[in-house]
Amino acid sequence: MLRDNVADMQRTYSSHVIATGASRTCLPSLLGLSHAASKAAGEVALRQRPFRDHYSVGVLEIRVDTIYAVVRGLRSRKRNMEEDSDRHPGNAPGDWYIDRRCIDCGASHSVAPELIEHRAGQCVFVRQPVTETEIEAAWRAVLVCPTASVRRESGGSPPPDLFPHAIAAGVYRCGYNARSSYGAHAYFVERPSGNVLIDAPRWSRRVNAFISAHHGLDHIFLTHRDDVADAEKYAKAFGAQVWIHERDADAAPFANHLLRGGSVIQPLPGWQAIPVPGHTAGSVVYLLEDTFLFSGDSLAWSFAKQRLVAFRDACWHSWAEQTRSLERLLEYEFEWVLAGHGGSVNLPRVSMRDQLQALVRWTSS
Repeated sequence: MLRDNVADMQRTYSSHVIATGASRTCLPSLLGLSHAASKAAGEVALRQRPFRDHYSVGVLEIRVDTIYAVVRGLRSRKRNMEEDSDRHPGNAPGDWYIDRRCIDCGASHSVAPELIEHRAGQCVFVRQPVTETEIEAAWRAVLVCPTASVRRESGGSPPPDLFPHAIAAGVYRCGYNARSSYGAHAYFVERPSGNVLIDAPRWSRRVNAFISAHHGLDHIFLTHRDDVADAEKYAKAFGAQVWIHERDADAAPFANHLLRGGSVIQPLPGWQAIPVPGHTAGSVVYLLEDTFLFSGDSLAWSFAKQRLVAFRDACWHSWAEQTRSLERLLEYEFEWVLAGHGGSVNLPRVSMRDQLQALVRWTSS
């Protein structure tokens, strides 16, 4: 394609067409570049020495590899200009922003709540990161965003080892959230009884390498049909057993173990699988060591409201059943809510129980 375009130049243009300030309708336009981008072309290859792969246009000799390099640079610049124009106007002025492709899944907000908020149907930076901790949080937002919408005008790469991110001893948020699960968080737990992935991120070499370095993966616990993502790929890579409730099993036909009815079981020592129908018919929460509740989409923490919440407008099965399920959780104690969507929180047991009681009252109203 490129060589054909250069050949067209030979046939069409005379020696004066490509020179600084005179290249606006020649090489760049032939290669599909914009008028603005063409101004950067300048002296593309004026009077280059002959090489084996070159073309002459009148007195102009153009190296093909030079053209490729220039075109790559111009197209990259064009992409950057397009991305900048996609910046949502709700972002605070500055280097960091979220573009209009954001699907408002809330993943970026949940890892950088002091910087990113929901506004007008998507997330935006309400202020720019300043401290080292805030900049790290902004980079975490980059890595959890399923649409790559969290951006930095000055470019750069995230610091290494931001994800998986240790939340507590042996408990990690995976990062690399999948668009197929609408940006849901997944978690990795390392325990002597067996390593567990709760829901799944998109397939990532970094997550794969991390799991391998932490003695592999034995089980995948799926909270419900929406957040399966690339669970099958991780299961195949590590030979892991996959668990899901029978009422959501069609979303994971590769699962080895089905939870049935409303029975609470212990899939591994220290774990309880508690069916909580409501968000979906087969929703399940997984309680580890009476401390960590992996809640899927059944309940979460709201940073804005500073309380536990449930998602009435994203209840796909039955709000009445979800209310009963949340009330059932009052039978258990825990200190952490680790959510798929929404925020996660660590509270003293008494405070967590008070929060759960308030949530049940709200869902019942």
